[in-house]
Amino acid sequence: MIDEHDFVEEIARVKQAEAEKEKIIFGAKKDAEKILSNASADAKSINEKAMDSAKKAEDSVLEKIRRETEAEEKKILSNAKKEAEKILSMPVPRSAVKKIVQEFGV
Repeated sequence: MIDEHDFVEEIARVKQAEAEKEKIIFGAKKDAEKILSNASADAKSINEKAMDSAKKAEDSVLEKIRRETEAEEKKILSNAKKEAEKILSMPVPRSAVKKIVQEFGV
C-alpha cells in the first residue's frame, strides 16, 4: 500500500507531467503556426514571381507580334506605293480619255 507522502509526490509528478505536456503542445502549436506562416509567405512569393514571369513573357510575345505587324504593314504599303507608281507611269491612250470624258460628261 502507498502512503500519503508517496501519493502526494505521485500527484505532484502527474501535475508536473501535465504541465510539461501543455508546454510541449503549446510549443508545437507555435512551431506549426510559424511553419504555416512561412509556407504562406513562400507561396505568395512564388506566385508573385510566376505572375511577373508570365507578364514578361506576355509582353515579349506582344512586342514580337507588334514588330512583325509593323514590318508586314511597311511591306504592304511599299508594294502598294510601287504598284501605284507603276500605274501612274502607264500612258493612257487618247481614245480611252475621250471615251471616259464622253461617258462621264467631264
